[in-house]
Amino acid sequence: MKKFSLMLFVTIVFIFSVISGVNAQGVPLPFRIGGSVTIDGVLLTQANDDGLVITVTKADGSNYTDSNNNHPQDIDGLNASSFYLIDVPIFSASHQPGGANPGDTAKLHVFKNGKEFSVTGPANGSITIGAEGAVTQINIVSTTPAPVPPVATAVPTMTEWGMMIFMISAGLTSLYYLKSKNNS
Repeated sequence: MKKFSLMLFVTIVFIFSVISGVNAQGVPLPFRIGGSVTIDGVLLTQANDDGLVITVTKADGSNYTDSNNNHPQDIDGLNASSFYLIDVPIFSASHQPGGANPGDTAKLHVFKNGKEFSVTGPANGSITIGAEGAVTQINIVSTTPAPVPPVATAVPTMTEWGMMIFMISAGLTSLYYLKSKNNS
């Protein structure tokens, strides 16, 4: 009986160690960022965060994806501390091939009511991806982008010579028309 109990105990310990080893090598913990958001000098709170969306992309603008094909973003507004929270998936060849590598440069984007704002803090919205499971506070400062001046469209016009030639040809056409009318 003692041998059986000992074998059962060893078997259970072995099974638990194998299971915990499998979980430890599963989907990596994300790199979590969070902080305050200021737009045009106004610190946002839960009271004025309607329509706020914050996303994290690769430096080239393409998306990171987690194991469920979700993109790192905060679309549900600020939390009770008036902070945004975003989990950036960390790369794993077998579980999250669309994740970020620690040390990668990523970019923050701020939208409010569908309009994108320029992120000035951190500079150009640029952040460095931290280690798996790390938590970093990044306070965002953004401004309304400068309006793009309208592009003037070229309107076709005639030069002075073009106008004179047009008037002469119009005059000759009129004379021809009037003369052919008199002959009929």
